[in-house]
Amino acid sequence: DEDRRTVLDPRAAHESEAQTSARGRMEGSTVQKRKANEMDEDDYDEEEPAKEMVDAQTSNKKRKVEREDKAADQEDAKKKLVDTPMLVPKSTHETNRDQGEKQNNETTEKNRTKRKTMTELQERNKNVLALFTDEQMNRYESFRRSAFQRSTVRKILTSITGNPASLPMTIVMCGIAKLFVGDLVETSRIVMSERGDTGPIQPVHLREAYERLRSARQ
Repeated sequence: DEDRRTVLDPRAAHESEAQTSARGRMEGSTVQKRKANEMDEDDYDEEEPAKEMVDAQTSNKKRKVEREDKAADQEDAKKKLVDTPMLVPKSTHETNRDQGEKQNNETTEKNRTKRKTMTELQERNKNVLALFTDEQMNRYESFRRSAFQRSTVRKILTSITGNPASLPMTIVMCGIAKLFVGDLVETSRIVMSERGDTGPIQPVHLREAYERLRSARQ
């Protein structure tokens, strides 16, 4: 019936041929798409291993460089340890011995300086004494022999301070009192020479000398 209808109706035959051609084109397009997809999958499968291989090579290079850097750092550290001298701590005995030697050296230096100073003072005193006249030498010897009684000075200090005075303090005060009396006598002689007086020192000379010394200290 269909063939007869086709023969009888040319239009139906033309439409049947068109449908057949369209169906063929669709099947051809589907086949081409399938082939294209298969080609893309093949390319992807080929590119993926290549990319993984490149990444692996890069990673291996990085690890190799890191190992080389680490080995170089370790070598430098070893060289520094070899070149740096080791500091061995001293024992307690050696430390005490060094401190003792240092103290002995300081004491020796102080004694040497003290002896040098004393020698210089003695030389200067000898030079000064060589210039004294006979009268000045007699006065100097009397001054060296004169001294205050320590017991008397100690009683005076105790009465002033209210506490017993020690022996060193008493000796110091005796020396200060002797120096003060020497200045007082010398100033009194100056007062006598200014006034033209002769003979022994009088109380008026001592009072004038004391006033001068006090005003000079003020």
